[in-house]
Amino acid sequence: MKSFSAASLLILIANCQFLLGQTGTNLGSVNIGSSATVTVTAVFQQAGTLGTIAVLTKGATGLDFTNAGTGTCAVSTPYAAGASCTVNVTFTPKASGTRYGAVTLTDGSSTVLATSYVYGTGNGPQIVFTSGPLSTISTILSSPDGVAVDGNGNVYVAYQDRTIVYEILAAGGYSTTVEVASGFTWLSSIAVDGSGNVFVSDYQLNAVYEIVAVGGSIPATPVIKTLGSGFLQPSGVAVDKGGNVYVADTGNNAVKEILAVNGIIPPLPVINTLGSGFNLPGDVAVDASGDVFVADENNNAVKEIVAVGGVIPATPVINTLGSGFSYLWCRVGREWERLRRRYF
Repeated sequence: MKSFSAASLLILIANCQFLLGQTGTNLGSVNIGSSATVTVTAVFQQAGTLGTIAVLTKGATGLDFTNAGTGTCAVSTPYAAGASCTVNVTFTPKASGTRYGAVTLTDGSSTVLATSYVYGTGNGPQIVFTSGPLSTISTILSSPDGVAVDGNGNVYVAYQDRTIVYEILAAGGYSTTVEVASGFTWLSSIAVDGSGNVFVSDYQLNAVYEIVAVGGSIPATPVIKTLGSGFLQPSGVAVDKGGNVYVADTGNNAVKEILAVNGIIPPLPVINTLGSGFNLPGDVAVDASGDVFVADENNNAVKEIVAVGGVIPATPVINTLGSGFSYLWCRVGREWERLRRRYF
């Protein structure tokens, strides 16, 4: 009988079967001013001795999600890959709407051993913003092409004419801009998950990357992971409540989902193609129910890929939302900029 390695089996599964994404642990719907505590299970992706337990809200500590101080996860205890333990997480929503967070377990060297995503909904009056002054928080760099915000209010920026991801720090009134990671070519989109990890798409390198956070923040020399392969000019990236990553794969006329396994994108991830019929999809977003929204540039349309039970099925319903949209210029602009940088 022929034997297969674990990596080979993953590839076979990816080619033969549409797998469903994970959704994270739902801490329920809680009124603002109230709390609820739920037991969250974390599965170790690699062996190690547990050094730190962090409960985060989009990378920040002490906000909507906190450690209740109980559970079976024990610091200074060695765990094998595939082992699991629990952390009791308290959800105290600070605002209405869906809130996103994560439990991360790291060793003494700040290596992430396990991640388990959490989410919950805060019930209460929604803030209504009226007209006010527009504040510019940074004018240092040109051609920003993507922006995302973490739980501490720090702003991450992807610039299309830079090879670096920058962070504008909330502390000090957004007066400090620091380099987070480098080695990219043409950043086209950026997103932050509940654990504080940062995801970027590189239009020219045909790649999607994860800049790994430790304890909710990006370290000085972060680990940068390439997520899957086969992309062509990816222009949009988003991440859901379970850590699954969605990509507007512009050059392939496709929307794709990179599946997380127990909160972490594995070295050989399963990549699902979600529906069909797109023509130069330029950007992507995901809501609390798992529905995926797409700016379908060359079809002059905004579309919704409908989730069922929080995940996108193998043959999803795709709704066209409204009408009257006109062709977006960003694809043409990106192509011109690519040619200009290469030949002029």
